[in-house]
Amino acid sequence: MKKIALALVALLFLVSVYFGFQAAAHLDGHLKKTAPNNSLEGVSAQQNYLIFQVSELGGESPLLVSVWGLFVHDAAPPHLAFVSLYPPAGTEQEDDSFSFFRLTRDARIPDRVIKKIERKYHIETNGYFLVDNFSASSIETWLGLENASFPSQPPLSPSERQTILSHNQRAISQFCAQISQNGVDQVINQIHWTDLLPEHFLTNVSTELWLQAVNKLASSPKIGSCEVFIGQ
Repeated sequence: MKKIALALVALLFLVSVYFGFQAAAHLDGHLKKTAPNNSLEGVSAQQNYLIFQVSELGGESPLLVSVWGLFVHDAAPPHLAFVSLYPPAGTEQEDDSFSFFRLTRDARIPDRVIKKIERKYHIETNGYFLVDNFSASSIETWLGLENASFPSQPPLSPSERQTILSHNQRAISQFCAQISQNGVDQVINQIHWTDLLPEHFLTNVSTELWLQAVNKLASSPKIGSCEVFIGQ
């Protein structure tokens, strides 16, 4: 079960300024429409995570490739939503919206970085997941998803940013289709976790808390919805 706990968001990762209050309202409205009797549980029924991809873990100055929000609503059946936070969509200008991003020497994300993102998008998060290019490409290969060559040197050009965003959107949509059709367990069991942990995948979410969240998803006979929202 520990592999399952660590696996879900790494897979989901395969997987801009969109979320804010408008995206929250959109997601909340969607969940109210799809939840039984239009009723939602309290705030604790939704878990919010940040998913970061960098060029490499362990390097001196890894390049930030992408940032996604993952929102898991514990309904029956559960609902998942992915929201792109970086890179931004639809701009040809140089972007410094995540210039504050840093890793510590032991490849952790400082609390001040997480707090700044939470303030920027008016959300509270339950933890983060950090993967590198090797991890993302490997998972895509094992799951038979569309594979891409990710950049490793800064700065990201406008064309590179759009290529990353488009690729992640397609890969996450393919992943959503797989878990909707085959279930969470069958999909995540295809990952070779001994090749990734801990050099290419890190998280600050405790095993106990993540096990609880993943067990609920794995025990559900189906996924209610798994959607991808692209920032504007």
